[in-house]
Amino acid sequence: GFEKRGDKARLAPCPEPGGAEYTLVYRFGSASYQFTAARDVVFPTLDGEKLPDGWAPLVDDGKTHEARYPLKI
Repeated sequence: GFEKRGDKARLAPCPEPGGAEYTLVYRFGSASYQFTAARDVVFPTLDGEKLPDGWAPLVDDGKTHEARYPLKI
């Protein structure tokens, strides 16, 4: 599932059996965040930077951001 708290969000993947990847796009003001859960991801990242606690800071900066999360069964 997707969880948002104030100006941060995270993806808590709930995979379907046999699913290899899924993506959710979230708009935050003028910014766009693409949250992807995939089996080949080892740890959560935002724009290539590791997210130690898994929470992605949301910024209304007009940019497109990519957050990736591990998809585990």
